[in-house]
Formats: sequence, C-alpha cells, structure tokens
Amino acid sequence: MRIAFITASSLPMPPVNGGAVENLIDIILKYNELSGEHDITVYSCESQKALDMADTYKKSEFIYINTNSVFYKLNKGLLYIINKISKRYHGNAFIRQIAKLIYSSDNKFDAIIIENRPEYAIPIRKVYKGDIILHLHNDLLNKDTRYSKAIIKSQNAIYTVSDYIKGRVQSIGNNIYIKTIYNGVNIDLFNYEIYAQKREDLRQKYGFKSDDIIFMFSGRLNEAKGIDKLMEAFVELPKELNTKLLVVGSSIYGKTKEDAFLTRLKQIANKRKEDIIFTGYIDYNDIPKIHAVSDIAVIPSVWDDPSPLTVYEAMSSGLPILTTDSGGIPELVTEECAIIVQRDAKLTEKLKDEMIKLALDNKLRERMAYHSRLRGENFSKERFASVLLNEVNIKFK
Repeated sequence: MRIAFITASSLPMPPVNGGAVENLIDIILKYNELSGEHDITVYSCESQKALDMADTYKKSEFIYINTNSVFYKLNKGLLYIINKISKRYHGNAFIRQIAKLIYSSDNKFDAIIIENRPEYAIPIRKVYKGDIILHLHNDLLNKDTRYSKAIIKSQNAIYTVSDYIKGRVQSIGNNIYIKTIYNGVNIDLFNYEIYAQKREDLRQKYGFKSDDIIFMFSGRLNEAKGIDKLMEAFVELPKELNTKLLVVGSSIYGKTKEDAFLTRLKQIANKRKEDIIFTGYIDYNDIPKIHAVSDIAVIPSVWDDPSPLTVYEAMSSGLPILTTDSGGIPELVTEECAIIVQRDAKLTEKLKDEMIKLALDNKLRERMAYHSRLRGENFSKERFASVLLNEVNIKFK
C-alpha cells in the first residue's frame, strides 16, 4: 500500500528532536523497513538533522515543509486570526501546504494517517478522496471539541491509544469506525536481566545501599503528573523503612526560572533532601539502567493520562507499579502487577499507605515484578507496528 503520515508540525521526522508521537511513528517506519510491505510518505516540518537522517530510510520518503520562512510565518499568523473568528476551520499554514502537495500528487495514496491533529482532516478531505485515518494520542476529539462534527465527517476511521480516548470520541455520538491500538516500546531494551548483574554498581553511583527500597518517578515536573502528591507522601514515610525517591529526567535545582509549583516541590524535598534524588536529564537508552536500580515505579498522574509510555516501560522492566485510576492507565496494567489508587482528596494519604505496604513486603514486590514483566510482553514495538499496519492493510486496501 501507499500510505502517507501527516505529523503535527512541531517536531521533525525522523525524530531527531525526540517527541513521544514522533518516536511512535518511527517505530512504524522502521518496522516497515524490515517488512518492506508498504511505500510510506511522511510530511514533516523541516530540519537539517532530519534531512540527513532521512537518507537512511529506503521504504519511506520524507517531504518537508519549511516552517521558518517569512511567508510561512505571515501565513501562520493570518490563518490563526481567521480561524479564531470563523465558524469553519480553514487550516493552518502547515496543513494547507500539505493539502496543496497532496492535491498536486493526484491522490496517489491508498490511505492517509493524520497523527494527533483531528482538525487536519477537514482541509485534507477537500483535496483527497481516499481513506483518511486519525491516529489519536490525546483527548483532542470529544463532544466539546470545536468543529467536532466536521472532523468526524472528514474521517474514515479513528485509531485511539486507549479505550479511554475511544470513549471520549464516542461522546460525539457518531458511528464512525474506532479501534483502540495500544502503544508499544522496545521491550528488549528494557529487559531487566541485561542490567541485573550491574544493579549494585549502579546503585552505588546514586549513593544507595543494598537494602534501600527505591521508589522511582519518571517524567516532567508538573502538577498533572502528580509529582507533588508523591513527594508529599514520601516525606511522611517512616525513616526506618530505608526508602529513597528517585526522580528521573528532571531536577528542581539549577533552574533559571522558578514558578510557584517548582518552589513548592523544593519546600517538600527539603524535608528529606538526603533521600530524594533528582537525576536531571537521562538519555532514553540509559533509562533501563535507572529501572534496574529501582524497586517500584510510581506513576501518580492526576490528569486523565491517555496511555503513558512510562507504564509500558515499567512493565517491560518488570517493576511493580503504584499508580492512579487516571485515563487509560487501568487498561494497561493488571491487579497482579499494579496497585491502583483513586484520585481524590485523600490521594497523598493513599499513596503513603501503599508505599509503606510495598516497602515492607518483599514477597509482594517479587510477585508484582513477575507479573509486570509478563504483562509488558504484550506491548512490544513490533506488535504495535504490525497491528496498526495490518489494520490499515485489511480495512483500506
């Protein structure tokens, strides 16, 4: 099949600047490089690093939009104003350029997949008569979404990353075909056994003792991720439990700008400064080493997290998980590998109680770790790519 992927516009493909959605697209492209089944075109914003890497792909063509030109920026500003005051969506500078390119290509694609920008389907439908599929990663299309009816009318199918997101789309009340396709990660990279022998050496790097119980949080330091609730719970744990909190990927120290939330985190951390360790930036390929150091992954999201990759990664590493009833998280885990607490006024207290239970019960942690690894095997990057491409192939060929 001839398949086109339309990215959001903010980050280039290949994913030289990272990006969760961009990395998931790349999983699909690399899977297709091996299978050779499809001819794929990717529309992306321009980047010299991305251009250089594009040559390494044999089954994918990359078409770049120059988002730094004066003309593009003027057009972007004008369309922003027009869309603000208009009852119809006229597209932004990025998607309008892509629409012109698709129109001039004489509808050469068998299917177009739009990544996480529901409204892009409206201008694309005007120039393309084939099948349009929305791959939806966030809660961006529901009964309260502007242009929701026009967006649905412009699509042939929607793939969502969780049943939670699927339910939000269904709130619009249309009979469009919707299928949940869960994300995937490199489960070989996160294989705990690779780093098991180095566990003690890695622990010493962060000053941990062999009998310390390490709770790990990985993610951005913002209120939606619940890091403040976790830290508040942690500082209340009895010190004799020998617990540490490892905060991966961010730091509250050395920031040139500090908002009220960051100030609050500092105040909490100062209560047990010696037991709360901020790693700062960690290269993605080194995250499994941090998992090997840890005993429990804590994912305390307070917003409706659609399908966080941190859950997939923790399961692939065989870590027991303490998390919340957030968004799509309960769909990903099982009661054998995760403890799920409700998000309410007592969240901090509930986290503290479950952390104490996990710290005291080594057998429980071992059982959960075993089931976590088993569950993680269901979410390989190969499964994700093959399910999505097979779905397109069967339904829209």
